[in-house]
Amino acid sequence: MSSPNTSTATLNPGFTISSAQTSGSVESRIPNWFKVDATGAPLGISGAPVIGPDGETGFGNLGRNTFRGPFQQNWDVSLGKNFRISEDKTFKVSADFFNIWNHPIFASPNNIFNGLGFGTITSTKGTPRLIQLSARFAF
Repeated sequence: MSSPNTSTATLNPGFTISSAQTSGSVESRIPNWFKVDATGAPLGISGAPVIGPDGETGFGNLGRNTFRGPFQQNWDVSLGKNFRISEDKTFKVSADFFNIWNHPIFASPNNIFNGLGFGTITSTKGTPRLIQLSARFAF
């Protein structure tokens, strides 16, 4: 369910949740993560929820998180080696890899019902691959 007083989308007649989802690779689905004609905005022109003649609100019939964004994975790896120089002195060398496979992490699709970019992915999250080398001498 959605938070109280939060407007959600309405599933248009003739569509199911599975038929509203697009298929294919993530890259091919970026311009249309889901079929935008399958959903409608339950808001009026003023931005207030639409109230029907029988008193029903226009808060939409889709629950929260009905449509999910793209799968995300981020692998961080650290490799290190300790060298004992003497009983109380050590030297450590390490390499840290953040997002080692350099997978793009796409943001969720736009969910603003203004017709401009609704249902499209317009940005990424996180950082590209980062490598950090370090050395530490402890005494």
